[in-house]
Amino acid sequence: LPRCMRGAEQTLRIQTLFMQQQRLDKTQSVTPLHGQRGYVTLLAALIVIVVGVSLTASLLLSGGSGAFRASALEQTLEARAYADACAEKGLMEVRDNILFSGSGTLGLTDGSCSYSVTAAGETASTVQSTGYAESAVRKVRVDVTTNIMVTESGTSTEIVDANWEEVSDL
Repeated sequence: LPRCMRGAEQTLRIQTLFMQQQRLDKTQSVTPLHGQRGYVTLLAALIVIVVGVSLTASLLLSGGSGAFRASALEQTLEARAYADACAEKGLMEVRDNILFSGSGTLGLTDGSCSYSVTAAGETASTVQSTGYAESAVRKVRVDVTTNIMVTESGTSTEIVDANWEEVSDL
């Protein structure tokens, strides 16, 4: 062989010695994963990682919305408490003056409320109040039955019955 071909022939012999080729006859079966076990392992690991990241993200997102729901519930409860406070203020006005008709407001720490009292004669009144806490609003209506008590020291108003009800609109 010419000198330039001798190097190629030696390389071919080395490759033939170290890289034995597998020949299949008709009785041998070919497995589809032969030589691809690393790829299958890599694919399985990627699937596990994607599922883990998805679960973690969903837990983080649901945790944030849970905190939001708790905050909204807290605001709703505060608004109801403020509405009750103004309703009680209206009841005090009725107790002090059985014929009281009017309205008022209270400024509270984290919100406010307003009330309106409507007298319906000497024995009945209606108190309507609205409580505000940030974005939450709650409304309460109280139907009041009163009685005038006459004693030696004078007259006083007694609240005989008060029917409290949370309403959607006043």
